Amino acid sequence: MNYVRGQSLKQAIKLHGPLPLPVVRAAVHNMLSCLHAVHRAGYVHGDLHSGNVLVTDLKRGRLKIVDFQHASRKGTCGTAPAVPRLGKVAPKLAPETATGPLTDRTDLYGVGYMCAAMLLGRDPRPGEIALLAQRNPASSPHSSPSVWEVLATATDPSPARRFRSAREMLAALRRARWTLP
Repeated sequence: MNYVRGQSLKQAIKLHGPLPLPVVRAAVHNMLSCLHAVHRAGYVHGDLHSGNVLVTDLKRGRLKIVDFQHASRKGTCGTAPAVPRLGKVAPKLAPETATGPLTDRTDLYGVGYMCAAMLLGRDPRPGEIALLAQRNPASSPHSSPSVWEVLATATDPSPARRFRSAREMLAALRRARWTLP
């Protein structure tokens, strides 16, 4: 196991508020590239949130996904069992983390939620991402409604309505004219 120097994404957002758009773009690209490799290897992180992402270089949006203790191997059906949790699931986690099964879409929910938090400078309120997707460009903070539409798809409560893969989410962000590295 390697030691990674840095602060959590949660701490960075709390300290800096909304992050600059180039930083958010690079961070999201970094997360989705990492998840693509994890998912291709047959795993689901299953607990992806801003406390489990370490920022190693904030100016460049470089980060590391950590805490794979809840990671699950996907079975032949491409799903993994949920980790038993007590009580309600926090809004930052996909609803199915409590009941399963976990899929690549579970982790993409986390990326969408974290991207919204980086743009807003705080955790989004329930329903806020979908609301921002419906607004006009002048009232959407830091990004166009088409980017918020991508984030609304990624954080849809129904896994069936989310992106199927990290690559599909990256392609949707590119179509939304959100230039990625």
